[in-house]
Amino acid sequence: MSARGRPIRCASGTPERVTQAGIGLLLAAFALDSLDQPLLAITTALGGALLIVGAIRGWCPGGLLAQRVAAAPREEQQPVER
Repeated sequence: MSARGRPIRCASGTPERVTQAGIGLLLAAFALDSLDQPLLAITTALGGALLIVGAIRGWCPGGLLAQRVAAAPREEQQPVER
């Protein structure tokens, strides 16, 4: 969440969102092809679903990580004396 309590959004336009959705669909197709390896299929399907939903809603793929970094407390670093 940003300082105002809203989720961080991409400033992406239509081409970026279409590309993101296309990559999500390719991952979903790979997940269907990998059904004989359940762990790989589940992981790939979750990644593809995240990209597709992110493209529809306008989320950045790295937006979830940016929210966690922004929410984590920053540690003060002391200068190292030489």
